[in-house]
Amino acid sequence: LFVNLLPPAIAKSINTIVAVLSILFLMTLIGLAIQIIPRIHIYEMASLPLPLSILYTLVLGGIVMMLFRAIKNLFDYGSKEPGTP
Repeated sequence: LFVNLLPPAIAKSINTIVAVLSILFLMTLIGLAIQIIPRIHIYEMASLPLPLSILYTLVLGGIVMMLFRAIKNLFDYGSKEPGTP
């Protein structure tokens, strides 16, 4: 919210930095999820007789959707002036 009070050039830079950091963080989460899913396939959930990796695959899908949204936001920040809805 404080970004809207800054000069447009600085606000645009801050928005871009935040978007890039968000993308890097989500890419790291995706990499870690891809590494852990095959390793936990042998374990089952306590409540259902299904592999735990099914749950982690669903989480991975959610993270991938968040990554696409973050990439979209990065391009949106680059195409409009800060402070405009």
